[in-house]
Amino acid sequence: MQFTEQIQRAFAETVRSGVLPDIDRLPDRLRDFTSEGPVLDTLWADLLHGYQDGPRQAWATVLLEAMRPDLAEAVAIVPAFPPVVTREDYAQQLMANLLTAALVGPAEQARWTPNRLISHASRDTQRWLAREIRGHAKRVGYVDRKAASAVTWDLATLLIDLEMKQNPSAGLVVLYRQEVLGDSLEELATEFGLSENALRLRRRRAIRRIRKELAAA
Repeated sequence: MQFTEQIQRAFAETVRSGVLPDIDRLPDRLRDFTSEGPVLDTLWADLLHGYQDGPRQAWATVLLEAMRPDLAEAVAIVPAFPPVVTREDYAQQLMANLLTAALVGPAEQARWTPNRLISHASRDTQRWLAREIRGHAKRVGYVDRKAASAVTWDLATLLIDLEMKQNPSAGLVVLYRQEVLGDSLEELATEFGLSENALRLRRRRAIRRIRKELAAA
């Protein structure tokens, strides 16, 4: 993913600049969870204080490099919603939200900083994603003209409201991408690395879930 290379390049430039002496091994030390808890507490607390006190841009590159595996994992589990949001778009927003979350703290037992930051950043980024999808649906006027069948705005809204509270399931992503954006099942199967039949089954489960939600409403 491009954003991980961006993080690595920015950190390497900070190391070369010398603006923060002796930080070349700091991300590795921050990710070494075999270290004793008090050691990690000190390292993460010092990093957060450095980021908050400045130079913020330089410390941000250290923080993002330390969090790079967590960021990559968080982005990988979220399906893309092109043309609304790509994974790179999601990654950029996630990084921005993580840096914002880092301005608050350090919390007690700073060793838990990665969990706290990725949790807060993921929550805020999923809310942003929901807003972007809603905005796109309004702009295109209920449904993309490529779509094979007519779908009401209520369906698009329901799909969003059901899933943006958590990581979207593959079935609802397939349903949204097919019915609202007009993507073909063949294209989606290639992107997901699954067979078309497997996606059909997930789509059916998503429809059953929607019917259940409607019946309970």
